[in-house]
Amino acid sequence: MAARRHTPRQATRPALTARVLTAPGLTEPGLTEPAEPVITEPGAGNPLGPRQSRRALPTGRRSNRPERPERPRRQGPGAAIVAVSAGAALLAGGTLKLLDAGNVIHLGDAANAVVWATGAGVLGLGILVAGLRGRTSGLLGFLAIATLVIGGIFNIAPNADHFRLQNAQWNPVSIDDARKGFDITGVNGTVDLTKLNLSAPLSSDVVVPMDVTASNIKLVIPATVPVEVQADMTFANLKQDGSAVTQSNGGTRDSFNTDKPGAKLVVRLNGTLSNVTVQEGN
Repeated sequence: MAARRHTPRQATRPALTARVLTAPGLTEPGLTEPAEPVITEPGAGNPLGPRQSRRALPTGRRSNRPERPERPRRQGPGAAIVAVSAGAALLAGGTLKLLDAGNVIHLGDAANAVVWATGAGVLGLGILVAGLRGRTSGLLGFLAIATLVIGGIFNIAPNADHFRLQNAQWNPVSIDDARKGFDITGVNGTVDLTKLNLSAPLSSDVVVPMDVTASNIKLVIPATVPVEVQADMTFANLKQDGSAVTQSNGGTRDSFNTDKPGAKLVVRLNGTLSNVTVQEGN
C-alpha cells in the first residue's frame, strides 16, 4: 500500500490592503489610513476558507490649520434708547425755549444755541447708556453731531436766535364780549377792562376768564367797581403795578377797590410761563 504523501499546511496570513489617500488640490499623498477587516470568499487564492484582509477607510486628510473665530457684530443702540433719548432732548430744549420766551429765564442772544446744545447733551447721555450696554452710538451719534452743528450755526448768527412776541391789545366794550374771555398765547400786549360798559354798582358778578401762555400781559382794571383777580399760575409771575412779584406759582386771590359798593368784576386768570401785571386805571 502506497504511503500517502502528507503536504504540510502552510500558514497563511490575512491579506492586508491599504489605500493611500490624497487630499483634493495636493500633489503629495496623504497619510495612510488604518485598515479595517473585510471578509473574502474561499477560492483559488484562498483555499482555507474565509480570511480577513484590511482596507483603508475612505476618509480625507484633515488640515492642521486652526479656524479663525468669527468676530461678533456690535449692534446699534436700539429703537427704544433712540426714541427715549430723542424725546428727552426735545422736551429739554422745548422747555428752555418756552421759559426764555416767557421771560421766566433769560438766555440772552444765544437762546437757540443753548437750546440746541442742551438737546445734544441729552443725546450724549443716550450714547453713554448705549456704550455701557456694549452697543454702538448708531443713529444717536448722527443726531448728536447734527444738533451740535445747528447749535453752532445759531451761535454764529445770533440775530436768527431771537423770538419776538406778537404785539396785541384787547379793549372789550360790552359785558358779553368780556364774559367770552381771552385765550392768549405768545403775545406781548394789554387787556384793558376800563372800557367796559359797567353801571356801578353792579347787580351781579361779572366773570372774565383769561388763559395766558408764554406771554407778557398787562391787565388794566377799572377803578369804579370792586375787582377780584383769581389767579392760578404755573411757572408764571403775577405783579401789581410793576412792583415786586407777588405770585409765581399756585393759586391766589387779590382784591381791588374794596371800598366800592355793588357786585364784583371777577378776573379768572390761568397763567403758564407768562408775566402778568395788574394795573389800576380809569
